[in-house]
Amino acid sequence: MRTGNSDRQHDFDQLSAAGVDLRIASVIPLNVMIIDSDFAVLPAPDEEEPLSRPLVIRGAPLVAAFSAVFEHTWREAAPYTPEAGLPPSGLSDEHHVLARLLADGMKDEAIARTLGVSPRTASRLIADLMQRLGATSRFAAGARAAHHGMLPVTPRPRHLTQLPEPRQAPGHGTGAPSTADRPLFRSAQA
Repeated sequence: MRTGNSDRQHDFDQLSAAGVDLRIASVIPLNVMIIDSDFAVLPAPDEEEPLSRPLVIRGAPLVAAFSAVFEHTWREAAPYTPEAGLPPSGLSDEHHVLARLLADGMKDEAIARTLGVSPRTASRLIADLMQRLGATSRFAAGARAAHHGMLPVTPRPRHLTQLPEPRQAPGHGTGAPSTADRPLFRSAQA
């Protein structure tokens, strides 16, 4: 059952107060429960299907690969703090990419080329992001995006900020709606 952003924030605040280290990531590549260095569990692919079962993964090399994906995602995710709260709901993956491009100092024309949209559409997307973040300037939008954990904790090397122009099929490029930002968490004892 999905709850409102304020209900989730209350739950996160309680977990944080209990000593759980929380991180917020806009994209989580997979759901996996890592039990130890030789054992992991993937959830059932279709929870609605009665015969669908979780997949038990055994073997250190395979579990190590899942652990590496988790560790990378953990490092890139922003720490959750009660003061910062959760990012505004309804932000798409495109909004998160746009926030990163703005933080990299890209101009509207370069953002348009990177996203594969017209400069006018890029300007509209930037205005929409600023409105959703409650910002009145690009600088304020960047500060709020960082405050809400929308930007990576580790900066990208400069050579990665100049992204190549994407190749897209006609009619694509608007970006799929994002799943809601989902938390990553570790217990304080881990």
